[in-house]
Amino acid sequence: MNEESSLRKRHPIGAPPGTLMHLGEQRSDPVSMQVVTYDRDEVLINPEATVDNLVSHLEDPRLTWIMISGVHDPVVTRTVGECCSIHPLFLEDIMNTMIRPKIEILDGQILVIMKTADYHPQTREIIQRQVSLIIGPGYVITFSEEPSDIFDPLLKRIRTKGSLIRSKAADFLGYAVMDILIDRYYHMLDSLEEEIELLENAILDEPRQEHSMRIHRFRTQLITFSRSRARNPVWVNFTISRFATMFLLPHFPGFFQELFIIC
Repeated sequence: MNEESSLRKRHPIGAPPGTLMHLGEQRSDPVSMQVVTYDRDEVLINPEATVDNLVSHLEDPRLTWIMISGVHDPVVTRTVGECCSIHPLFLEDIMNTMIRPKIEILDGQILVIMKTADYHPQTREIIQRQVSLIIGPGYVITFSEEPSDIFDPLLKRIRTKGSLIRSKAADFLGYAVMDILIDRYYHMLDSLEEEIELLENAILDEPRQEHSMRIHRFRTQLITFSRSRARNPVWVNFTISRFATMFLLPHFPGFFQELFIIC
């Protein structure tokens, strides 16, 4: 199957709002879940959670982080949405990996859609993947396109007794997740900068026809990368202020304003 045929880009014409259809690179691997529940004194990790026990995790008085790897199965996504009271419009956006980054508030939850980026020097490609967050009082739910180790540094901090994150609420966990995703952008840009410097030196030493093709590829990928950046900071500040008031999270605006300053 070629690249074009493996992408589903749009819903069928006339599809009703809240239609759960995966848009993006088509996948068939099973969806996996991991649940982390913690407070100052204890951390519990369920690496093989199922939708059957999500409700019990959410009823735990401790902070709950549900990590879902895979957004391509509409049955699983719908079931998770029912267990976690996620609005169908949010679920529709989560399954659409072609969508641009956004922040939305609906039914007492905030949805944040972001992109991760990694540069692969072997193939000279920028690989982007979508990560969506649902943040509510006492819980954070992350939806990733595929399993990865992207959150391992954050899990290490959570496992460390006495760490700052163990004493904070869901707003801080949401901030920490977004901070890791943004950090990956900077690592990607560092790698890309090194590759461009090597290309510049090669052109100065001995220009070749293949260099023009590489320049064109860089340009195309950078245009795609620029489209994944966050929305207007004024709108973002307005949105996070509304959310902070809604859930009485006094630290929420400060955390998120800091993120969008460094963006």
